[in-house]
Amino acid sequence: MMARRSAEPSLIMTPVRWLAVACFGAALVFVLPPLLAVADGSEAPLLWYAGRATGFVSYVALWASMFTGSLVSARGVEGLLSRKWLMDFHQQWSLAALVSVVAHVVVLVAHSFSDITLSGALVPYASNVMRVPIALGTVAFWGLVLIAGSSWLRAHIPYAWWRAIHALAFGMCILAFVHALQAGSDSLAWPVRTLYVVTAALAVGAVVARYLVAAGRRERRL
Repeated sequence: MMARRSAEPSLIMTPVRWLAVACFGAALVFVLPPLLAVADGSEAPLLWYAGRATGFVSYVALWASMFTGSLVSARGVEGLLSRKWLMDFHQQWSLAALVSVVAHVVVLVAHSFSDITLSGALVPYASNVMRVPIALGTVAFWGLVLIAGSSWLRAHIPYAWWRAIHALAFGMCILAFVHALQAGSDSLAWPVRTLYVVTAALAVGAVVARYLVAAGRRERRL
């Protein structure tokens, strides 16, 4: 009897949670456009700053997702860092990257001064402004969507496919890095350049460490 009672709340809460998500989504659909319109028409450049902020958050979240994912795969960190802790951080940063990139696109499209249309943001080389930098960001965005989708469908796709898709994360980070350098209005500021140099160095270090660990395992097997 006690087991049945403890199982009932989860069955009841599942549709409630889905209803809450649906209500939140509906609220965004009806509330967000007027708020964006008001912010775009105000004298203060709210959407301009929001676009820059979401861009920085997207870059850092994507880098953190790739970096922690590399450490999860590198078995040399065992004993130094908890794999469960790294995996939790990797998943959370991946979700944060996807959400922040979507917010970045929404804000820039809503900002009339940017001259970026929805098709220009979602279709590579369809933008009339900064065609190449925005195209790089668009490809990185769809790559992130593909990687996130493969994670959610991991149980339904072959492991080799999942691993190959996840290997694209390194390329997506490079595209996002070049996109940020070329399209970002703050790329010449020393704090921003410091951020790019540090994150790029750590990313390269993680990739090299992962390669060395894999090479060492192959030598021991031989």
